[in-house]
Amino acid sequence: MKTIYHQKNRRGKRGAYNNIMYVILVAVVILELLFHPIQKVLSVATGPIQGVGQGVAIVFDGVGAFFTAKPVLQRENDILREEKNVLELEVQRSSLFRDENTALRSLLRAQDQSGDVIYTVAQVIAHPPATTYDTLLIKVSETSPPAIATAVFSGNVYVGNIEEVSGDTALVRLVTSDALTQDVYIGDTSVLLVGTGGGTFEVTVPKGFAITEGQIISHVQFPTQPFAKVELIEENEIQAVQKVYLQALFQLHSIRYVNF
Repeated sequence: MKTIYHQKNRRGKRGAYNNIMYVILVAVVILELLFHPIQKVLSVATGPIQGVGQGVAIVFDGVGAFFTAKPVLQRENDILREEKNVLELEVQRSSLFRDENTALRSLLRAQDQSGDVIYTVAQVIAHPPATTYDTLLIKVSETSPPAIATAVFSGNVYVGNIEEVSGDTALVRLVTSDALTQDVYIGDTSVLLVGTGGGTFEVTVPKGFAITEGQIISHVQFPTQPFAKVELIEENEIQAVQKVYLQALFQLHSIRYVNF
């Protein structure tokens, strides 16, 4: 009987101990809920899932940003391309202005032998075929126009003479005009060149005449200045003469300014 009593007493103590532990556990849970809101408890449980979701969202945000930024980058690229084209045009214009200034400085340095006279500079406003062949139309001053037959130069090369003046323009007849003759020096000998149009001349001289291809000749009226270049000498064994073809020292369609 004594043994049975001790066993019952032991079971009663164990039951009481368990009840106390349950009460303490419930109390701890209640206190945790009171001092740490349920949102924080849930955040602990759902934190990993939210982290994965945020990572996926960041990836899709990056993809969306790429496709959104592409049109913006394309517009910026188009703007840069337009600015590049504008800069290239400005460079071309600057190059043209530089060449023009160089030509003007060259013309303004043209003086007569005494160095006392600076020639008047005029702009060429029309070339053939806008004008009749072997002529130039130039802009002149209405108040002090050049006289008819005034010699006209491109730099220091004799190109022609004033043929007509009308208001603020003048027509220049070129030295290479068809059938127009020019008295020139070939070596120490004076001969007559005949214009054949298009910036060329020809002359017939005796066979054995002292002349060579590439030779530069001068005009009798302006002996110190170059006038034309010997391009070709055509010989004929039967005839006692030879024909010489010459090229003027100016490029007709490149003349932008003249001086007189």
